[in-house]
Amino acid sequence: MTGCVLFLGLVFGSQLVSPFGVVTPSTPINETAVSLTLALFPTGSPADREAAFAVLTANIAHYRSIFEQGQAIIGQAQHVNGEEAVVAMADTDSAAARFQYYRKNSDPEFDMSFLDAFRQADRRFTADSEPRAIRDWVDDMSFMRDDLSRWVHVAVDYHSSQADVDAAAETVGQDLTKAQADARAVQQG
Repeated sequence: MTGCVLFLGLVFGSQLVSPFGVVTPSTPINETAVSLTLALFPTGSPADREAAFAVLTANIAHYRSIFEQGQAIIGQAQHVNGEEAVVAMADTDSAAARFQYYRKNSDPEFDMSFLDAFRQADRRFTADSEPRAIRDWVDDMSFMRDDLSRWVHVAVDYHSSQADVDAAAETVGQDLTKAQADARAVQQG
C-alpha cells in the first residue's frame, strides 16, 4: 500500500505521507511516472483511438469545406456602402447573392455538428480511458465555430476591410489546425 501511495504522489504531485506519519514533498513528475500512469490508466484501445480520430477529423473536414466554400464565394468582393451591397444581393450572379445563398444553405453560423462528432468519438472511451485531447478538441472546435460565425459576419459587413476579412479567416484556419492537432493526440493516446 505504501508503494501505491508513493506512486500516486509521484504521478499527481501531491505531498507524500510515509508510513511513519512524516510529510515529504513529492518529486516532480518524470517520464517513468508518466509511462507507469499510462500503463495503469489506459487511453483506450488502438482501434477506439483510431475510430475516434476518424470521427473528429471527418468533422474538421466538414467545417473546413464549409469555410473554404464561403471563402471562394466572397473572394475579394467589397462594397462601398450598404446600398451597394443590397443591389449586389439582388443580382443572382454577384458574390453577395451567392454568399447570402451559402449562408442560408450551409448555415455556417449555427452548425453545431462538432458536438455530435464529439459525442460519437467520446463513446469510445470510459472515464478512465478518455484522452484529455478529446476535451481539448471539443473546446477548440467550439472556439472555431464561434470564429467561423465571426468571419461570416465580417465578410458580410460592407464596412469591413479586406484586412479584417483576411484576419478573421486566418483565425478560423488556426482554430482548425489546433483541432487537427487535438485529434492526432486522441489517435496517439
